[in-house]
Amino acid sequence: MSGLTLLLLTTGCGAGEDNAHPPETPTAVVSLSARPDTPTAAATSGEPAEDAEPTPFFSRDGATKVLFYGNLKVSATPEADGVRTTVTVRNDTEDSANYYIEISVGNSVDWVASNTYRLTDVPAHDSDSQTSTIGGVHLGPIPQHPKIYVDQMEQY
Repeated sequence: MSGLTLLLLTTGCGAGEDNAHPPETPTAVVSLSARPDTPTAAATSGEPAEDAEPTPFFSRDGATKVLFYGNLKVSATPEADGVRTTVTVRNDTEDSANYYIEISVGNSVDWVASNTYRLTDVPAHDSDSQTSTIGGVHLGPIPQHPKIYVDQMEQY
């Protein structure tokens, strides 16, 4: 997954300055950058490819919305001063790894806030997390049912 770029969108947030997401996208659209080593459907014999893309899964824990995607977990909880966002990544490799993850949360209309997380030296077969509060009332009312977007994820 080294050098892999991930783009994951849920229902669109609407226009933001630099964080505009399509307003009418399906519940989960996953697009990985084109890679020449990606097997084609014809190359598989009815079995998933070794590097088959994971399926995004959403759940809710009270006011917290949680996205699971492969080795990535993102939770978003509305609070009075913004949306508390926690990014957790699991390193399934044999060596320590670094992760660059860009996250956006929004309300599907006009409220979008973003942050970048850099998780460095995540030990092999271990996980690491970072939490921050993003956005705020300066963007409008805090979304009570935030939409989660993984704008970019790279492992290096």
